[in-house]
Formats: sequence, C-alpha cells, structure tokens
Amino acid sequence: MRLTGTDLLRLNSVMAPEFIESQYENPAYPIERCIIYDAGSRAFWLPEYCHDVIDYWKQNLSFAEQGMTYAQLLAERFPSLDVSRFSGADLKTIARTQIQKMEKMIKG
Repeated sequence: MRLTGTDLLRLNSVMAPEFIESQYENPAYPIERCIIYDAGSRAFWLPEYCHDVIDYWKQNLSFAEQGMTYAQLLAERFPSLDVSRFSGADLKTIARTQIQKMEKMIKG
C-alpha cells in the first residue's frame, strides 16, 4: 500500500533540528502531503485543492481499514522520526479528524 504523487523526504537529507522537532507536535504533521507545493499548483482553484487533500486522507483511512498502522505509514513518510513519541497515534482517527477538519473548512 502506497500513495503515489505525494511528497516524501529525501533519504539522508539535511533538515533543521527545529523542523524535525516540529513534526512531533501533531501526529498528522509528518504524514501530510506537502500542502505548500500542492496549494501552489492549485492556487487558482481552491475547491479542487481542498478536495484533493480530503481524498489524500480518505486514501490513508482506507489503508488503515486494510490494516496499515500509523507506525508503518510514518516509516514510509519520515523514517528518521521516533515513532514512540507518537504513542497511541491511530491512523484511522488521524485520517478521520483531518477529513472532518477539511470538510468543515469547505462548508465555512
């Protein structure tokens, strides 16, 4: 199970310690696709962008329903992070929360 067309971090890339530490603030952060670049490509049609983000989270929810864990997805997206700092992170819950947040934003 993999999502194509999403941004991944380069293997052995150099990152600011502050950026790495910021990823621990919310378990959704390290598994989100890159919102800055995706929004830039869709800046002229915001509704399409919002629906793409919802679709991304729905795909992750589907993976979770098929048995993928948060730890497995994190290992794919940001393998250098310490998964134990996300104790209790549940991929289904995270995906559902992100979907609800985006849908609420669309409705205004």
